[in-house]
Amino acid sequence: MGTRRLVEHVLTRNLASPGSHVSTHCIRDKCFQIDRRTCSGGDVTVAESDIGPFMDAFVVDVEAGGQVSLCEQPGNTFKQFFVASMRDVSADSLGHMATAATRALRQFYTGEADDHFECIACVATMATGEFLVQLIYPRLVVHAQRALMHRLAFVFQLHDLDVEVQGRILGEPPDRSGRLNPLWERSVKADVYLHGSTDGRGVLVVGSHAKGRCKGSVTATCTRATMNQCVECLGEGFVVHGAAMKAVAFYDGAAKQRTNVAEKFCRALVELTSVRTSLEAHPGWAAPPGCAQVPAPHVDRARGAQLTTRFPNERVLGKKKIESVAVIAMITKCVRRCGEPYRGTHVSEVVDATRANKPRYFVSVLGPGSSFCGHTCTDHADGRIYFEINSQGIQQCCWVCDKYRRKAVQLPDAARTCLKLPIERHGGSSTFTERLETSFLPLLESIVHGTGLAQKKQRR
Repeated sequence: MGTRRLVEHVLTRNLASPGSHVSTHCIRDKCFQIDRRTCSGGDVTVAESDIGPFMDAFVVDVEAGGQVSLCEQPGNTFKQFFVASMRDVSADSLGHMATAATRALRQFYTGEADDHFECIACVATMATGEFLVQLIYPRLVVHAQRALMHRLAFVFQLHDLDVEVQGRILGEPPDRSGRLNPLWERSVKADVYLHGSTDGRGVLVVGSHAKGRCKGSVTATCTRATMNQCVECLGEGFVVHGAAMKAVAFYDGAAKQRTNVAEKFCRALVELTSVRTSLEAHPGWAAPPGCAQVPAPHVDRARGAQLTTRFPNERVLGKKKIESVAVIAMITKCVRRCGEPYRGTHVSEVVDATRANKPRYFVSVLGPGSSFCGHTCTDHADGRIYFEINSQGIQQCCWVCDKYRRKAVQLPDAARTCLKLPIERHGGSSTFTERLETSFLPLLESIVHGTGLAQKKQRR
């Protein structure tokens, strides 16, 4: 039998002092110690044959009133799940989240039966006032790369929700620039899918409490230098806080909530919401046309798998980033004018690379169409495209087809003025300001003062 990394941050060292909050469960020749308050310490690696008894011991501890923190890291394959932090967990908000998640998944599984999209929503209250929400799909088995692509599609679906709904879920309204909302990027976790990584969080097992940094007691603050003497965390630096993770809603394949949602904490519920599985990834998966690609996690010998935001063939385009909401909104419209594949593309970053009074901008994109190359007329699976804006217009460029530059698409005068680009006219180039002073303002004055439009000269 192999072993599987079942949990992380569960105290395993022996604390035999009187009044200890540690409970010891001996299974065969192994003793598992679960601390009811702290959630830091060594990782527990449980043999496959011992996972069942270990989870039974965990259930007994929770039913006895213990505050246990138990996190489960996914294996090579696992049940599909999403983890997000929210400010509102009303039935309406959870319904919007479940609907967006199911829509994202159905893009990749077009011919699957509805029962594959049955979803369980679990919620835990954090000490900060936020809610940790986990959406688990027990019948859908994936691996990390697919899960990361599903997560990105989920983020795009959330970005398209009504602004008021987004503001209620996130706690603050998003901007209207068309850029991918950074609040959703932070809210929907990506590192939960990393297997065997020091950064991989995994899922919080139902019945567990979330961990938090210990702040010490009234008389002494807990720091790295003083945590060994701290009476609150017993030298671990972390304590459990908030309410336990609970299964609060069940949704069918159409993302409609079932009438019977009250489930008592039990071993069967823990097993149903566990993402562990020995099954292979579901065979019905296929990336839809225009699907946004995600770089594969970088594997480090010391730290395991680590997330990366760039493909290996991508380079840094510049350091002078543009943060203006108005400019980004204008550039987003220009990108979406470049062709049908880019109608839903989002701008992730705009860099000003102007040199020697020659305006030049590089635009990084995400979302649908962000990997569609005009050179091959297909989606690249190993890279993304970007756009360059210069005096000729806006051009689609590609990291994979390195020297490819698509024919420039002309920009409207408003965009050229906003980006300080010259405006090409019949008699040469002129700036919008010059045309305003020489043509538009005199005409406007003639209208205001009652002389009307300029009359054409009569031919003799």
